Amino acid sequence: MSIFYNKKEEEYNWGAIVFTCFGIIVFITAVIMAVSPVYNVWSSKKAGEAKLAKAKYAEYTARIKAKAKEEAAKYLAQAEIERAKGVAQSVEIVGTALNKNPGYLTYKWIQNISKDKNDQVIYVPSKGGLPILEAGRLSDKK
Repeated sequence: MSIFYNKKEEEYNWGAIVFTCFGIIVFITAVIMAVSPVYNVWSSKKAGEAKLAKAKYAEYTARIKAKAKEEAAKYLAQAEIERAKGVAQSVEIVGTALNKNPGYLTYKWIQNISKDKNDQVIYVPSKGGLPILEAGRLSDKK
């Protein structure tokens, strides 16, 4: 004889079945209510650990990127120094060539006048880089 089934009468004992199901539901609910705070604490702890790991990884990647930028800046600075050395050598070569042939600039200027669309050229005689009238006035004061 089972508490849920009566063999003599061949019928189920529905009261016992309902009462047992209700007891199981109450027991499961009690277990969930008892475990829920522990789960919430565990879940919060895991969420905090995940945030910490994410922050550490973000800091790590930021440091790696900063080091890469620093190295790139050093290489760019070195390249700029080399470029400046090349420009300085070029300027020195051009300056030396112009000192040996000062008429070259006048020749280039005359060539550019012919290409210029403005046909007006005003020539002011000068002495020492100053117009003659100004140069004469300054020499009178001495």
